[in-house]
Amino acid sequence: MPPAFGALVISPPAGVPLGQTLGFAKRGRGYVAHGQPKLVLVRPLCAEARQGLTASFLPPSPSSPKENPFRLDVNRLPLEGEGGWIELLRPVVDPRKRRGVRHPVVTVVAIAVCAALSGARGFNAIAEWAKDLSRDTLRRLGSRRWTPPSEPTLRRVLQKLDADSLDAQLGPWLLQHGALDGRAVSVDGRPCVALTTQTQSLPTLLAPLPLEGAVVTADAMHTQEATARYRVEEKKADYLFTVKDNQPTLKQDIADLHLESFPPQHPPCDKGHGRLEERRLWTNTELRGYLEFPYAAQVFVIPRTSLPLTTGKCHRETVYNVTSLGPEKARPARLLALNRNHWCIENGLHDGRDFTFDEDRCRIRKHAGARVMASLRNLAISLLRLAGVVNIAQGLRACARHPQRPLRLLGLA
Repeated sequence: MPPAFGALVISPPAGVPLGQTLGFAKRGRGYVAHGQPKLVLVRPLCAEARQGLTASFLPPSPSSPKENPFRLDVNRLPLEGEGGWIELLRPVVDPRKRRGVRHPVVTVVAIAVCAALSGARGFNAIAEWAKDLSRDTLRRLGSRRWTPPSEPTLRRVLQKLDADSLDAQLGPWLLQHGALDGRAVSVDGRPCVALTTQTQSLPTLLAPLPLEGAVVTADAMHTQEATARYRVEEKKADYLFTVKDNQPTLKQDIADLHLESFPPQHPPCDKGHGRLEERRLWTNTELRGYLEFPYAAQVFVIPRTSLPLTTGKCHRETVYNVTSLGPEKARPARLLALNRNHWCIENGLHDGRDFTFDEDRCRIRKHAGARVMASLRNLAISLLRLAGVVNIAQGLRACARHPQRPLRLLGLA
């Protein structure tokens, strides 16, 4: 029955009822019954309270980035149980003879990964990090002994590992769990990808990665007809290539359109890093079906103007691009975003390896040692990115301060 006009309706407070109290009140140092039980209700103070309370690891405190810039959320990494890192590394082939092996290869690689997460740059640093491991930690890392592997053991195993096999284990897993977000994969002109370090051809490099529906962006070094066919026909992915003088006919065909004579379709202007930058973008589909380049659906031109605020010396550059994405899949704003995000591989990976890990001065050169160490550095950076770390150097220092953090990143603590 609806309430009468003017009646006061009191709605119950929002919350989840837990039950009633026993009807006691505190008096002095004891409790006395007063016969008036109360209903206890609870409500979350933040949207993800339940997930945080039931998570395997304590989530980071909700402080501001200025108060706590290192926010390592290990719960974002699905590494525990079946499919965890120890199981992931078991297929890696041991380069040693079976006789006399004291530490399994999976233990050696897992220790090297944890040490890399703590900022270790060489074999000595990895061995020093391993010296402080407890017996229980060694057991969880797959070891059958109470003492960690020595520096000569670590060096011999890591130098003789099959780097291709190691990358084949690590790359697809990281891509699956979001290291490259599954939508845009950037390939740089160096002999590496955001997940791996190899000197093979690009089709061989991308072969183990699940790229269906993704957009693979690459610089001019990889603007090749065979590469374009492979990505579209074999990997069911789209491409976005930079066109330079290694494809003179393709570049000239785009330049002959004189797209700059029309109003730009996307004219953004940014200010940052001590300079003003203006990027304009023109797209065109008239060359579809005319170009001999496979699956070319659009071409676009980006004239860039950069003005440093200190010197005032203006720099202009025109970039030509070709993509298999048609206008229905990629409007000008998306094309510009894909082009700009391609260079995140420099800031997100190469800067960390060049400056944070000081890779250029690494003196590991024998056998496959350099490639294996580069893969470990890539893995460390990718894991920290997955865990929400913005500043890689800060993340490495935090892992070095707390030895359990690298183990948590591998789901082992």
